[in-house]
Amino acid sequence: DDNSPNHLELKSTWLTRTKFFKDMCNKAFDMIDTDDSGDVDEKELYSGLLLIHLKLGTVCGQAACRPLGRERCHKVFVDFDETNKGVLNRQEFKNVMMLLFSNVLFRVLVQWAMTLIIVPLVANAILEWIYDIIEFCYLCIVNADEYSSLANTIELSVEAVGRFFWSLLPATLIYLLQEVVNAWNAVPDSVWNAVPLGLISTGLAITVVPWIIEQVDEFFRFLSDRGSQDVKAAKMAVVPALEQAASTDTEDKKEQ
Repeated sequence: DDNSPNHLELKSTWLTRTKFFKDMCNKAFDMIDTDDSGDVDEKELYSGLLLIHLKLGTVCGQAACRPLGRERCHKVFVDFDETNKGVLNRQEFKNVMMLLFSNVLFRVLVQWAMTLIIVPLVANAILEWIYDIIEFCYLCIVNADEYSSLANTIELSVEAVGRFFWSLLPATLIYLLQEVVNAWNAVPDSVWNAVPLGLISTGLAITVVPWIIEQVDEFFRFLSDRGSQDVKAAKMAVVPALEQAASTDTEDKKEQ
């Protein structure tokens, strides 16, 4: 019967209906089912998901190699155990793989898009914004220096203080500072021009990209929880119907 709990399954996409995905699920199920029982218990599921994530990580990179934790794996196992037998059959395991595969695929796509497209664009926009602020401050200083006598006094005072402290430095330290300045000037300007963009991109890649990937995981946790609630609600709706049908059959037999 198609309305029985055994036939309840999550909504699939075109990708999860492909022959590639079905073959991958069957191979993964056969690999995880070490005792050839035709079902997968929680221990086999957890160890199998770890192995699957490691294999995906070798192909898709770091974003794919983030397996479920022990507690999360237990919750997924309980939520997708539609028959409440303490094991997952092949169809229930396919539902787990649908969630896992969608999560990994979306996470990898997000990381690649962020790293290759979004982060460079955002970093360049931030750098241009910083340059605009520096240019504005520079124009303010130039205008103040040109039209204000107080600015000239401050500039001369700062230069005098700088010369005073420079004269207090020992000759060895002055020589080392001059060598550092010479080494700095020896580096091509193109290198220094690329450093700010590289630093901003690195900062965004370290902070923003992991946060967005975490939000992707949170989204799929929400989908998993909602999917399990839908399955449980469907099961609750099916059971009374089955009981009603059984009761009707019993009454018909008594009347006969």
